[in-house]
Amino acid sequence: TNGVDAIWKYSDGTDPAVVIGGTPPSKALAIATFQNRLLAVNVTDAAGKGKVQWCLLNNPDDWTSSGSGSATPILKGGQELRGIGIVGNEGFVFYERAIFRIYPTGDAKSPFGFPDHAASIGALSHQSIVAVQDRGLIFFASQLGVYKMEAPSYQPIKISHRIDATWEAINKTRIKKIVAAQHANFNEVWFSISTGSNTTHSLVLVYDYDRDTWSTVLGANANWLGTFEDSNGDLRLVHGDYNGRVFTNESGTNDDGAAIDAFVTSKAYQLVDGFRLGRVPFANIHIDSQ
Repeated sequence: TNGVDAIWKYSDGTDPAVVIGGTPPSKALAIATFQNRLLAVNVTDAAGKGKVQWCLLNNPDDWTSSGSGSATPILKGGQELRGIGIVGNEGFVFYERAIFRIYPTGDAKSPFGFPDHAASIGALSHQSIVAVQDRGLIFFASQLGVYKMEAPSYQPIKISHRIDATWEAINKTRIKKIVAAQHANFNEVWFSISTGSNTTHSLVLVYDYDRDTWSTVLGANANWLGTFEDSNGDLRLVHGDYNGRVFTNESGTNDDGAAIDAFVTSKAYQLVDGFRLGRVPFANIHIDSQ
């Protein structure tokens, strides 16, 4: 959802997508499923920009019966709810400068509480919040950089210190438009950003959460990132560009299997993890010592 259009649902492999029924929020900035309910944040009107609203248990078409409801954890200084992150049994709502936990109360009529979780830090883009379910991780982009939340405390920790210079050079007016997604094949999260004065996404920042390293991808110009499950059950990363095209991104660690019969020379490069153009996830280098 995007704060403009109605909330839609897609029931199965044969039905077309339809607007959810009942009397749901007419629009919401972001939605997520948690504890068998659909939660919507930043809903409908100015008064709802700090509101979390949820449907009846197991029924996304009922937003009025007892057990559905809403809450406004905070709306101070003009802060808006900017997104929601769910990983396993943990849920969080993100304001621009605050994070609240979603606490299941066990009460069917009032199923959620929203205790304070982190002050002074939050997410600006709902599409920058990425949950890595198999690792129990949540990533998000803030005004100050990229943060990680990890079990058991899930306190936000800045992970972009080493690319502070790059972060300072991005177009800060477009932080709310950052898009991100997990690249499960390489244990990475991709963040597509706008550099300098660009008014479109022009650089992808890639964080490898296994190796705690950063790299970049140029030329993708990804205005949307998402995942789908392929025929093998693996998550594949795709991105869309500004020409209406959708691209799949690499998922393996080898090329087409053909040997490369050539000699290559280059200038000297430092053998350290850092920025690189394109991607070489792994490389085996065989050297003839003669």
